[in-house]
Amino acid sequence: MKVLEVGSSPAPLALYWYLTCWVPIMVPAAITGFATAIYSLKTVRERFERFGYYPLLHLLLAGVNGAFLTGDIFNLYVWFEVLLVASFALLIQGGERAQMEGAIKYVTLNLLSSASFLTAIGLLYGMVGSLRWPILP
Repeated sequence: MKVLEVGSSPAPLALYWYLTCWVPIMVPAAITGFATAIYSLKTVRERFERFGYYPLLHLLLAGVNGAFLTGDIFNLYVWFEVLLVASFALLIQGGERAQMEGAIKYVTLNLLSSASFLTAIGLLYGMVGSLRWPILP
């Protein structure tokens, strides 16, 4: 397993990326993202393109790949939030009533789950003293 340590900070503050262990999962994600982008060229209306459909799609894919690569549970939370912001923005692009009702439910559930996840991360750090996974010295 190849671990890339980013930054000049000592071990508890450095960012860790696991480069080789998640590549088999990232390839199908990349293929799916590419297929979605190609399909979107014909099916996405010009109105959605003006509101940033393609940058949001790429931000969503960046969140997925960042979550796959991270070696730190807090950074996993950050990448989940990037993914959620992009998915929320894609969800409300139509501006129709049904989309807005669904978006309110979606955001409410995500706020509750994100708060629970962040609380669990804080408790884990308090108990173990590290957020790297697997917990390595």
